[in-house]
This record gives sequence, C-alpha cells and structure tokens, in this order.
Amino acid sequence: MRIYAKGVPRCRYVLGSTTFANLWLRVVGPEVERALEELYALEAIERNGGLSALGRVMAEFPIDPTFGKTLIKSQELGCTSEVIDVIALLSVDSVFYMPNDRRDEAAEARRKFVDAAGDHLTVLSVLRAYQQVRGEGRWCCDNFVNIRNMKHALDIRKQLAQLCVRRKIDPTSSCGHDSDLVLKAFLAGFFQHTALLQPDSTYRSVVGGRTGSVHPTSVLFGKKVAAIMYTEIVLTTKQYVRGVSAIQSSWLPAAAPNYFGNV
Repeated sequence: MRIYAKGVPRCRYVLGSTTFANLWLRVVGPEVERALEELYALEAIERNGGLSALGRVMAEFPIDPTFGKTLIKSQELGCTSEVIDVIALLSVDSVFYMPNDRRDEAAEARRKFVDAAGDHLTVLSVLRAYQQVRGEGRWCCDNFVNIRNMKHALDIRKQLAQLCVRRKIDPTSSCGHDSDLVLKAFLAGFFQHTALLQPDSTYRSVVGGRTGSVHPTSVLFGKKVAAIMYTEIVLTTKQYVRGVSAIQSSWLPAAAPNYFGNV
C-alpha cells in the first residue's frame, strides 16, 4: 500500500531513502530540494539531512509524510479514528459522481452531507452515512455516491488501522463531536498548505505567497472564509486548491511551532 497526498510523491521517496548523504552528494534537483525543505519543516529530518526520531516513525508508514505527520498528531489529539477515515477518503477519487444529465439532482443530494467547515469533514459525513446503511447499493445510487470508491476507501482504511495497531497507535481513538481536533491534526501535516483570503476573493498561500482559488468541486467554492488548509494544488488555466477546509489562523503556531517561530 502506498498513499500519497496527490501531487507530492517526491517527499515520500526522499523520506524512504536510507542514506541522505547520497542525496546530498548527487546534484540535487529542484524537486528533491523542495522535498527536503518540506521534510525539514515537518521535523522529519535534521539539519544535516539525517532522519529525526519523528522522521523514523513517519518512515514506517507507507504514506506521504504530510499524512504521516497528521496520523502521528492524531494520536496526541485523540482523533485517530476520524483521521484515518479522512486520509482513506482523500486517497481515492471523488466519493460523489455527477451525471451530466442529472447535475441538479446530484448537487441537491450532495448538499445533505455538506459540513460548513469544508471538504475534510464533508467526506467524513458521507462515510458515516454510508456505514449506517452498510453500503447499500440503492442508497448510493439515490445519493450519487460512488460505491466503488467508497469500498476502495474502506480497504485503505482497514490497512491504515492495521498499521496503527502494529505501531501501538489506537485506531479506535475518537474525538466524538469535537471536529476541530480532526482539522488540527491535518494542520500538523499540511501547515505549509494554508492560505489567507485576499481582497479580490483569491487566496494567498502562507508559505511561498502563491495566489490561487478554491476549486469548483470544493464545498467551500464561492465562500469567503478568512483562512484555509488544502491537500492538493490543481493547475489548469489558473491555480486551484482542492481538499479545502476552513481553519483559524491562530492555530498555525501550535501546528508547527518550530516553523512559524522562524518565519
């Protein structure tokens, strides 16, 4: 099993390298250099390029380091069950489908699952409803939920839970209704994927100062929230962010104190 935050597998490749010295001795390309910078910000590697204690734990999980850091943080916050649910759901294609000839119906069905906080908790809402009806096919059809992708996500979730047990992380640990804890766990891994609302309604990334817009498939499309976290960048004729949730900018220092203490 290999689970990557879409578009950034290079970080996983670098974290999986057993000899960072070999990477430094080679001509380091821009991709590897960016990956090393991200891993250092995640506290996965030391200044000399060697794995940190946290990095050694992260490397044991066959998932992208951003997800790995999120999973480890979930143990501290007591929301591992919800976090592995969301990681699994974000690792497959959309849980919804929208036929061209029934777009209005599909959009209406989707609205019943929407969580105002954004995409992370919305997909979690879909999974909870899917589990309540035990994956019944007619329910999926009526609600325009992609049953194949849901089954795939549950397979991934099962594997993640097994990995957690092996590493003495309780996969049943739940935060109940305190959904902010789920977002804070993801922020520990995705603090470099955050952005602030601008006067022209675009978003400017906290790290790097890139400008982009919320993707039309996001439940936060067209909404003006002050600060967001995202899991994926999509480049078309313009830059979009996808897998988006609203956050409090005041959460950032606690999510990555070493990083934001130096920027």
